[in-house]
Amino acid sequence: MIWMLTLLFFFLCVPFLMVGMVLYVKIQLYLSRKGVVAKYLLASIIFSIFACFIVSPMILGIVFAREMGGSFDDISFFTFFLACFALSQAPGILYFNKHYIKRMKSQEYWRR
Repeated sequence: MIWMLTLLFFFLCVPFLMVGMVLYVKIQLYLSRKGVVAKYLLASIIFSIFACFIVSPMILGIVFAREMGGSFDDISFFTFFLACFALSQAPGILYFNKHYIKRMKSQEYWRR
């Protein structure tokens, strides 16, 4: 039962992660037009907040799984948990790569 609940938990996290990814990109693109200080200083603060947002499903999932009786001593459950976490991130990453990566590169967020 805990396996299905864990899968359901991460499945429900996908829409929130997608919205968070889109908001992050929109804010970064907005800041890139505001100047050097905003682009680098504020963008790094926004990135730090976004990093916490991305990791939060894993932390909440650990709490959820332990409350429901999941044991991370079992390597198969731990592997399943990490795979679910990675798969919950995949739609947001694929959407980002398809729609926003070129615009982010044009704003010189990454060197070529």
